[in-house]
Amino acid sequence: MITVYLDSQDYSSLTDAKRLTPNLIELRERLREYEKSNQVLFVFSELLVSEAAPLSSEAGSLAVAKADLLSELCGSNALISIDRLLAMEVNALSQTNFMPADVLDRNGNWFPDFTLNSSEGLWAELENRLLGDLQSMGITPLQQSIISRNFFHNGKPQPALQIMFDQFDFRPLIQSFLASYPMSPESEAVAFKYVRGNATEKEFEEAIRASMRNPKWVMRWLETSQGLASPFSELVRKPGKELAAVMRNLAKSSKEYANSLKAQIPPKSLATMAQEWKQHQYTLTVSNIKALAEAKSILLPENFDIKDVVSKCPGIATMMNSLFSRVWDSVTGGNHKEIGNSLPVDTMHALYAPYVDIFRADNEMAPHIANQLKAHSTTVISKQENLPKEIDRLLKSRN
Repeated sequence: MITVYLDSQDYSSLTDAKRLTPNLIELRERLREYEKSNQVLFVFSELLVSEAAPLSSEAGSLAVAKADLLSELCGSNALISIDRLLAMEVNALSQTNFMPADVLDRNGNWFPDFTLNSSEGLWAELENRLLGDLQSMGITPLQQSIISRNFFHNGKPQPALQIMFDQFDFRPLIQSFLASYPMSPESEAVAFKYVRGNATEKEFEEAIRASMRNPKWVMRWLETSQGLASPFSELVRKPGKELAAVMRNLAKSSKEYANSLKAQIPPKSLATMAQEWKQHQYTLTVSNIKALAEAKSILLPENFDIKDVVSKCPGIATMMNSLFSRVWDSVTGGNHKEIGNSLPVDTMHALYAPYVDIFRADNEMAPHIANQLKAHSTTVISKQENLPKEIDRLLKSRN
């Protein structure tokens, strides 16, 4: 069994009707065959989900198509969320007997840890709707309070509410609440059972989480204006946004430093500049890890160095060093292409590269990522069309 991490653009090009060609259709079918062979495990991360999420309802149809393919290939084979992986790697610096992190979650928990509290929100919304209806009817605040207590007490439903639900169709009352979360038909059915008292609170919240684990339902939900406005949509994007901000600052400051080295008078040799650049790179890496440890209340050993980071934090080392490599190449190497806003985001995916067998990256970043993975077994593929050849080669070598 080998693990494969596709690039976000792969899911776009393989589902966008405007871009599909016979070769891409053939490639898509080959990938489906690999998934069914039980020899290839396609995996996804919250970065892929976040990048697939539409920024507007107009972009929703393509996002749904991408998520359907992602869900079809990967199923529930998720890589743990950014915050969990970063904390796991930084925490490893304090461990004497280090064991490589297991980042695969076969239950599909791609999102950050958080408290759901959905049942409290449901009853609170119903109580507020009841009070709003009573107020619109001209009923006094005192009478509103008396009537409300017949249906709710301390935020919990009372028997009178169940009697009312037996007499009227209650489903329209909770639709706006259900729109706050991704919701498959199966999960929605459990929610209706819960409101009627035929399912437990635990079953209700597990039903919501079950839909959240499947990108197919997440994208269908994000396609709507309700989904885009929900707090959960921010939960989907927040860790990626925060890491992207860090990487953008690193790209900007490191490029300024590289340019200052090149502009020094009298000019220094490339070897001398490279040595100073390497020291600057180490300093930035260590300082960012210390900041992350402080934010997560992780106690670091006083004497850890860059070698410890490379061996115990392979994802962080690969991600940051790939960025530094690309920046240095833009200043002193043969690639003078301007560093764009997409570079930090593209580099973030490298956080997961050491933990998979095949990692897809674009032409620009692939060689920089590959250079950081020489001590790992990961194969970095820059050309989408080479995926079948490399998968076959790796499968053959494992048999």
